[in-house]
Amino acid sequence: MDGMAIHGTPWMPGPVRLHEARDYQCSQNTTRECDYYQEYWHFWYEADHRFALPTVAFFTSIIILFAFAHAFQQLAPTSLQRTPIVRRTTALDRFLSYRVFRIRAWNWNSAPLGILLLSLVGTIYFACMTLVPSPYYWPLTETLNYWGGSPPLATRSGWLSLGCMPFVFLTAGKSNLITAVTGVSHEKLQVFHRWISYAFFVTALIHTFPFIVYNIRTYQMVMQWNTNFDYWTGVVALIAQAWLTFASISPLRAISYEWFKFSHFVAALVFMVFLFFHCGYTLSAWDYFIVTGVFFALSWLHRQLRIYFEHGVNSRATVSLAANGFVCVRVPTKAVWHVGQHFFVRFMTLGIHAASIHPFSGISP
Repeated sequence: MDGMAIHGTPWMPGPVRLHEARDYQCSQNTTRECDYYQEYWHFWYEADHRFALPTVAFFTSIIILFAFAHAFQQLAPTSLQRTPIVRRTTALDRFLSYRVFRIRAWNWNSAPLGILLLSLVGTIYFACMTLVPSPYYWPLTETLNYWGGSPPLATRSGWLSLGCMPFVFLTAGKSNLITAVTGVSHEKLQVFHRWISYAFFVTALIHTFPFIVYNIRTYQMVMQWNTNFDYWTGVVALIAQAWLTFASISPLRAISYEWFKFSHFVAALVFMVFLFFHCGYTLSAWDYFIVTGVFFALSWLHRQLRIYFEHGVNSRATVSLAANGFVCVRVPTKAVWHVGQHFFVRFMTLGIHAASIHPFSGISP
């Protein structure tokens, strides 16, 4: 953190506060250097506003766009939906939603064309926000950390990464706000959960490497590693994030889904704890943790309340084995479902396995 004296505990320099002060006094030698440091893409003390907030706006604008489309589909009168322009737009939407590309040699189907186009837009956004602004590193001077200890490339990629965090969690839950406003099921949102996680991880890597390059150039690497707890917490968070990212690849996940799920939760907890200490109260960093926590808590709470309000608390299920070998679970409920829909069932009497849930297709008696 540029220009800050380290005091308090190594894990959390004090005094602890929600936001870091943005008071800035130029320590460069000339007015020209001061102006250069405070340019729009350079100024460390406004980096969260320059990079993290636009990332939030980018994802939010996409969600709002799909929310408007969903609202129109649900609320627009039939006469309007039958107009030629709306029907052509609907046909294009269906084409983008279902058109996939198959690579027979790998026995692999791509994501739908629409999702590929959205990922292309996201890739262009992150590439431009990371690589187009200059410089990547501050000019080398005889005085160490003359421009601050954070290279510009590391600063902007770090805030871009942090801006992804709320949306990684928002797209992960089975009950979430995006599904409510867009009508996109949580199963389909898992694609976005993974791909936003890729952006989250890649920008975190880009945040990391400039510090290594800069400190090796200035012969500070060993000193920083031995004395700066930000490096320790950052490395642990990055290792946990790497596990979260790569252990979620389909072939690895298919080997043992229960182990994947358990390790995913443990790694996510380790990642969030160490990232929390790594970010500290740098500028508005904790705002992103607060928003992420609120989204996660509301998702969990909504799912629990929905279970009890829809299915009650006194209903008893009966389990039997059908003639074809299927497991049949009969649950008295007032809930309604559609063809192909499934329910997640938790068996509370299976000891440690009560922590897991299992999907069952819904059928009428």
